[in-house]
Amino acid sequence: MVEQQGLNLAKVAAGEQQLNADPATIEAAKAAIADGGEFSVEKTAERILGFAKAMIGADPSRMESMRAAVEKGFQEAQDMLGGSLPDISQETRDAVRAGFDRWEKDGMPAD
Repeated sequence: MVEQQGLNLAKVAAGEQQLNADPATIEAAKAAIADGGEFSVEKTAERILGFAKAMIGADPSRMESMRAAVEKGFQEAQDMLGGSLPDISQETRDAVRAGFDRWEKDGMPAD
């Protein structure tokens, strides 16, 4: 969508270019990233951890490689955005890291 507006994602992330959106779209986006929203830190971290858990399966020895893969994904996103992530992405990365830390300390959740 960024490119469809003739913009560059890294420049948008750096504040050099501005996205255009109508007020209803802006409000919907704010609600989606707010606490409890579909793209909130918590829900996004839950989805990432759910995928990681599915990939780890019953083999906890895979946890470290899955953690590394998730970190690589965040790093690639950071690089694509010009070297820094938006606050919400950094908070999501922190929540995912905390989830992996819990699993290492307490074991993988059964549910």
